[in-house]
Amino acid sequence: RILTRAYGVPPHAVGLRLLSAAMRAASLRSPGGTLLRQIVVHHGHCIPPFPVGRMQHWLPQLPSDETSTAMDRCTVVLPRPGDGFYAPPPGGNEDGFTGFPWGELSGVGAAQLRELGRGGILRGVEANNNRDFSDVLVRAANRPRCLASAQAAILGAMDALTDSVGPVGSPYARPVEILLQRGEDLLPTCVPGSPEFPVVSPVAGDRFGNLPCKGTEGELLQRCAGSLAMAIGEGAPMQDELRSWGVGRLLEVALCMEGCTREVPAMAISPADFAALRRLNFEQWTAPLHTSAEMRAPPLAAWAVVGPFLRELVDACEAGVEGQSVARTVLYFTQADSLVAIVAALGLAPVNDADLTWPAFGAALELVLVESHGHLRLLASLDGCPLKSRAAAAAVGDDAIPYDWARAYLAPPPEDSG
Repeated sequence: RILTRAYGVPPHAVGLRLLSAAMRAASLRSPGGTLLRQIVVHHGHCIPPFPVGRMQHWLPQLPSDETSTAMDRCTVVLPRPGDGFYAPPPGGNEDGFTGFPWGELSGVGAAQLRELGRGGILRGVEANNNRDFSDVLVRAANRPRCLASAQAAILGAMDALTDSVGPVGSPYARPVEILLQRGEDLLPTCVPGSPEFPVVSPVAGDRFGNLPCKGTEGELLQRCAGSLAMAIGEGAPMQDELRSWGVGRLLEVALCMEGCTREVPAMAISPADFAALRRLNFEQWTAPLHTSAEMRAPPLAAWAVVGPFLRELVDACEAGVEGQSVARTVLYFTQADSLVAIVAALGLAPVNDADLTWPAFGAALELVLVESHGHLRLLASLDGCPLKSRAAAAAVGDDAIPYDWARAYLAPPPEDSG
């Protein structure tokens, strides 16, 4: 169901290996234990997805030819020509600009995801008796940085298997298939400030007054825009343009500049302002969704923002419960805004009630469907730190996430169920 709806191709077109994985998952399903792991991964450090500054500053940030070649050799991107669907060229991006290198994964990002792959995917591979990737389904949003992040993570997992199992040339070293999303199902359908984005209630809006910096939101944006314009070397006109971009795009530029090599000018934003910018962007995305969770109401706001992705997660869980999953581990390589919206939709928070903020590059949200003593539960964690669901606690009085509750809570609104 997932492959046909998401990619518009018959199941046989994505390879016989996925079909054999589906039959194996059904035959090996046990009455208890882990039924399915779903991991939502924020892509690695990247070049800004829109032109900013001088291109010659960003070109040296790209992965080396050796790394890029290794990433290409260890993966096969599907659908391929002849499979009934041609993916849009990866050079474009969501902001209407096209051309290299905007929106590409950087060398720093490739290293981040390669390291993540050495530990993140490997657990799913080790659970497979064949010690290969046939029980891992890899999906990528249709953005160049998301696809390249998936490739880098797989390369890291292969590195780890090479170290622990044997030399390259063993069966596990076969190229791994990555399913490139046909549409925008793994991405938000709207952004803060757009007409479609849910309006923040006055109560939720009070959160914006608790920023870890001096002054108002406007003063914060003015300082950050000035610091970035100075670093880029464009002066006052660039400062006015940056300030007009708002919190989200300002933060995106700042994050891309952070961690770059010396070719990109050093960023002059203070640590306190940088932390405040990340927190403010997080609140703009999550405040309307948190409000619905705390009111114990179905997350209609969440469906307006990230509904297609929620449907994908629920459908995968249903297939796991029925023993019809095509894989025991599903990885989704997407953007931070998708990860944040899912966290907010489920009302997730650290078990120690610490505040969350905008995720770092390579952050991973893990949702594990487990069966114990006849009960199904979802276990959530962010970068290995356990999460609880405030929404589930408000509804059923338990920090654990009963799967029956989650399935009903995340059901599509009536107007979308037909």
